[in-house]
Amino acid sequence: MGTLSLYFLPLFIEALGIWLYKFPPKKINSFAGYRTDKSMKNQTTWIYAQKLMGKKFIKYGIFILLVTLLLTPTGSLSVGITDILLCIGLLGVVIKSELDLEKAFDSSGEFKNTYSTKEEIKKNNEELVKTNNNLNTNNIVKKLLYLLLAILFLL
Repeated sequence: MGTLSLYFLPLFIEALGIWLYKFPPKKINSFAGYRTDKSMKNQTTWIYAQKLMGKKFIKYGIFILLVTLLLTPTGSLSVGITDILLCIGLLGVVIKSELDLEKAFDSSGEFKNTYSTKEEIKKNNEELVKTNNNLNTNNIVKKLLYLLLAILFLL
């Protein structure tokens, strides 16, 4: 049972990342999502931060799962070591996300003009529109993800 718990948290972090990336909370709220002062500045920063954190959680979940898979069979990984790795890694993910938000947005929550051409600005705006359109679709995938989360909680 001890080794099963080693795999649960990385899988949960990865599932949370998929949820944030594919189905971020549509509106700024105080219940669900990546909630910091920078991410809650306005709707644009909110969506950007949710997708950013989703990507980071997916990558981090895969990394921690691989570390767990590689070190568990050798007996050199315990629950305590895994907890320390998770805490340090999650702190790093949050700090890196905040730095990325600071780099992308000014203090009022508007995108910094880091684009060199109008085509790049247009492309970025089209990606934001596409992201918002994707938020209104994929109900079947969303339900399957909730089912996966429920199954993970039952394990």
